[in-house]
This record gives sequence, structure tokens and C-alpha cells, in this order.
Amino acid sequence: VLTHNGSWDNFDTRLRYYYENIDLMDNSQLNESVADITQNNQTVDGQISGYLGDHLLTGGGEYRITSLEHSMNMKGGKVDVNQSALFLQDEFKIADLALTFGGRVDHHEVYGTEFSPRAYATYSLTDNWVIKGGVNKAFKAPTLAQFTKGYSKADCRMFCRRIGNPDLKAETSISYEIGTAYEAERFGGGVTLFNNDIKDMIQAEAWNGVRSTPPANLTYYNVSKARIQGIETSFWIDLTEDLNWTTNWTVVDAEDRTTRKRLKQTPKNTVNTQLNWQALDNLSTYVSYQYTSNQYLRDKEVLRTRGFNTVDIGATYTPVKNVDLKLGLTNLTNEKRDYVATNNDYFLSGRTVYGGVSYKF
Repeated sequence: VLTHNGSWDNFDTRLRYYYENIDLMDNSQLNESVADITQNNQTVDGQISGYLGDHLLTGGGEYRITSLEHSMNMKGGKVDVNQSALFLQDEFKIADLALTFGGRVDHHEVYGTEFSPRAYATYSLTDNWVIKGGVNKAFKAPTLAQFTKGYSKADCRMFCRRIGNPDLKAETSISYEIGTAYEAERFGGGVTLFNNDIKDMIQAEAWNGVRSTPPANLTYYNVSKARIQGIETSFWIDLTEDLNWTTNWTVVDAEDRTTRKRLKQTPKNTVNTQLNWQALDNLSTYVSYQYTSNQYLRDKEVLRTRGFNTVDIGATYTPVKNVDLKLGLTNLTNEKRDYVATNNDYFLSGRTVYGGVSYKF
């Protein structure tokens, strides 16, 4: 990723280029010989923001090219798709009321053009207490692997193939939320109610654990109408000058509106809590805990999996100005999911060490 941030006399700019390359060697028994799968993602995006009177205007766009190669199954061996977007947002205040209006136009080479408007309002009851709410439309096109005919890769521990579905539709949603937040000098919190109405929600078929000969084909499909609603609460407090604690808890009710059944792979409760310690002026550390509650892997009651917990730790050290060194452990306790999940190929990544360095010009 290369990013340039500009601060000019009357406006600010950001320009970014992002590149990602993914290689997968599929040497499973489902292929007569070794298959190579490669995906390249390239994105250029930029935005400019500045004041026009009392209005803060932000506009920009992005252009994305994705290519997918499969050495065996795809006609021609390679397919690519491009998509682009333009957006504009206006923020302004009327007394204690802050308003935001915006719109985004997405154009996808396969799925056409979609306009997604947005409106949001925040009203300050006091200097510390606000109420807020808004409505937003979103557009999500399937990935190349999800909709490309002929694309396939081994899955289900080599007992099935995951294939693309050329009849897959793009997903659209309309989201509503309303909430309140309070921020004091050393603590704060908030509560938000949300409702997402989703059309043509993209989901993946799940393996039922039954071996078949020849291997079964699993694909992606659309849930015609879905609703995800719930409540999110958040809280933070400065325990000392150097110690900060943050927590959020989300309760979700997710339903397939056609079958009236709970959506699979949507946990009812998720909790994230993190303790941050500024040990030195140039050393910050954290420990975090995440809980994900029970969920269904398929529509059947027997494929309901229990919740699981993970713990992460990490630190950031700044030896000299503009240089950050990062080191951490994810899933510190090497937590594993229950038998119902692992028997159907839903695994947690094990204990993982990561490290990195960043430099700001």
C-alpha cells in the first residue's frame, strides 16, 4: 500500500494505491494434476475535502481491477473484472444539529450501476451528550471466485469442490440506526439500535459432513430477503492516566425473511473488551478478549455450534520518531471450536505470532 496525504491551504487530499497477490496451489486428489490459482487485486482511490462556506464537502472515487487465474478449469485460464465508484458527501451544522448527506455511485463491469444514498444526523443535547441516527444504502457485488463459471477449488477436506455460480446476484441493503452517546473527560459510552434489510444476501453452501463419490459441488447462493437487527452497546474509561479500558457488546437477531429461520453463521452475541496500557512514552501495550456466541452452521438444529473465546496481546514500540515496531500474539490460549464446527470445516486460526515495522515520511 502506498498512501499520500496532503494538507493544503484550503483543502486536504488523500491518494492511495493498493496491490495484493494471492497464490494457491491446489494439489488435492480432486484434480488430476496440480492446479495453480492466482488472484491479483489492484485499487487506486483518492479523495479531496474542504470547506465551502459552512459546508465540509468531501468527494472522491476509486478504480479496482481484479484478475483470477486457474490453470485447469476456467475457459481461457484467466478472467478479470473492473469496478469503479464516485462519491460526494456534505457535512454542515444548524445550531446544535449536525447533518450529513451523501451519495455513492458504484459501477461494476458485470453487475451494472447502483446509486447508494446516505443521510445522518447528530443532535447535541449538551456538550457531552448526543443523540444520533441515520439511513444508508449499500451495494456489494460478488467476488470473481463467487460468480465465475468454471472456477473451482478443493474444499470439505477434499470431499467436495467449491465452485462459482454465474447466476449469483449482487447484494443490496438498506440500514437504519438510532442511538445515543455520552462522552465525559475520563469515561464514555453509547447505545445504538440498528436494522439492516438485505436483498439477495450472498452466502455459501455448507458441507453436511457426508462423503460422496464423485465429490459434491458446493457453491454460493442468494438469500432473497434477510433482516439483521439488534443493539450495540459500548463503554470506555480511563482507569489511570496510562490505563484505558474499552468494551462493546452486540446482540443480533438475524432472520431469513422467506423461511423465517435464523441465518446461519450469525452469532447472537459478540463481546470485545480491551485493556490498553501506555507503559512508556514510546511503548504501548494491550490485551484483548473476544467472545462469539452460538450459531447455526446449517438450518438443522444438530448443526448448532457453541460459542468460543479468544485472547490477543500486542505492543507497539517507537524507538525513533516516525518508526513503529509492532509485535503480538493472536489466539494466545490456542482456543479451538467445538466438534460440531470442526467436523464441518469451521476452524479457528491457532496461536499466531506477528511482527511488523512502519515508517511515516
